[in-house]
Amino acid sequence: MIKHSRDFLIIKNILRKYNEIKSAVQYQYNDMIIFDVDSNDYNMLLSIEMIIDKLISNGTLTSKDKQIIDLFKDGYTYEEIGNIVGLSRQIVSKRLNKAIKKIEKIFKEE
Repeated sequence: MIKHSRDFLIIKNILRKYNEIKSAVQYQYNDMIIFDVDSNDYNMLLSIEMIIDKLISNGTLTSKDKQIIDLFKDGYTYEEIGNIVGLSRQIVSKRLNKAIKKIEKIFKEE
């Protein structure tokens, strides 16, 4: 079994909870916006999104990698993602893990 770092697992979990975090209930109370979500998760999600954009723009992540990440964020299983993008479940898993490792590397540098 492959052991992943703590940061890798945190990033993967944040991506998995993407929709939950992005759709957090916001409401105003005395001119303050209150998030019904852990602010650390939200801030980390914003950082991850910026890193993904950076990796796409410099060619480190391909459009296929981005598509796999987006489908993963939307809650699709590896098998469902594979059916959509035309890859096996195993290849989807490997590509997602490689993409997360690239995100993790930049995340640690920042």
